[in-house]
Order: sequence, then structure tokens, then C-alpha cells
Amino acid sequence: MATLVTRVAPPPPPSSTAVTLLPRATSELNSSPRLPQPERTCVREALVALANWRLHCDGPGIPPPKCWTRAPNIERCCGKWVDINDEHYKDYPPVRTSREVQTGTTSWEWQWNPKTDNKGHREVILQTADEFNSGKTECKRWRAESEFEYLNFMETLEDYGLADADGSGKALDSSVPRYNPEGGGYYDNSNRPYPSVPDGPPIGW
Repeated sequence: MATLVTRVAPPPPPSSTAVTLLPRATSELNSSPRLPQPERTCVREALVALANWRLHCDGPGIPPPKCWTRAPNIERCCGKWVDINDEHYKDYPPVRTSREVQTGTTSWEWQWNPKTDNKGHREVILQTADEFNSGKTECKRWRAESEFEYLNFMETLEDYGLADADGSGKALDSSVPRYNPEGGGYYDNSNRPYPSVPDGPPIGW
């Protein structure tokens, strides 16, 4: 019994105008921050500065001389004491301090109270990136020097024990109000939770 064989013509040779798509280089990917880009606020500038400081300074042993400053944080880089009745700052959110309060026989909760003094002042959180306190060494030295550096740190805040936060300093990763987006550093648990300079991103100092 004969078997019918159908011959298929070979495909034509590739055209000289054909384009081969190659994957983008890693360096190009790293230089293309993901969207959407977070709004650049004073709080986020402070969180990025703290991430930069932790990358270079928060570890065992004697840190280099550039680290001999206090760590930047939201209160140091965005906090300002104002008169409690100052109209200019009436809509600025307060710096908050935490206190554990007993709410029942066996129940406790953290309360976040506005920071005030006994002289009629309150400490507020400045809102815009232009209000960032570059007059303080620890804030100016560790502030992101470019949009690229800022966005890369924003994308990796969690790697440095940090959480993104709104203009009031409220962490955005929790359904329960929490005003400590800075989390803890190396010495809180003796275990570095974030990269060091050799294995971290090639940004910063």
C-alpha cells in the first residue's frame, strides 16, 4: 500500500531588513525606575537619607569618618517646633511619640500622641522636599543627590528595615496607624536586616 507524502517548501531566507530583538542590558534596566514614581516629599527624603546612612554606616565595627554623625530621620530632617497657634503651620501634621497604654485587664495598645512642650509649642512635620532640613549635617550628607538615587532607594526601602510613609509619617504598610516607618536598625536585634556597601546597590557615597 502506497503512502502519500506531501512536500513542504522550505521557508524563504531571512530578509536583510529583519530585526533581531535582544534583551536590554542590566545597566539599562537598573537605570529605568519603575512607575509610578512616588511623590517627592520631605518625609520620603528623610527615609531615603536614612536608608543611605544604614547602607554605609549601620553595622559592626568602627564606621568610617563620614558616618560620625547622628542618623538622619523624619524628626531630625523634617521636624520643626512652632507656636501652637501659628496659622502658617495649622494644617501641618504633628510629630508623634508612642506610648503603650493599658486598655483592659489583659489588653494593651500603642497610642501615638502629638509632641508638645509646656511652653505652648508643638513639633510639626514639614511637607515638601524644599522644606527638608539641609542645614543639619546628618540630613544634608545622606540626602539623595539625584532623582535616580532617590527612586532606587524608594524602591528598596524594605531592604533597609524601612516602610514608605505619607506626609504625616504614617507607615503605608499597615492597616493599623503606625508612625514609626523607620523601624529598627542593626543594633536593635544584632542582625543586619539590609545590605552593606559591598552587596548593596551602587549608589550613594
